Amino acid sequence: MLIGIAQDKALHEIYGIVLSENSKMLGLAAKMGFKPRRLPDGITRVSLVLD
Repeated sequence: MLIGIAQDKALHEIYGIVLSENSKMLGLAAKMGFKPRRLPDGITRVSLVLD
């Protein structure tokens, strides 16, 4: 639903911050097309470029 809203608003990208140890959320994000980028302090930024 949030991806659809972001597309309706013509956003270029959406992202979220996930604890790097949260493998279930990272797996879900990957299934939805989000790309992970590990950051310091045990967090991962997941982002999805919208068309």
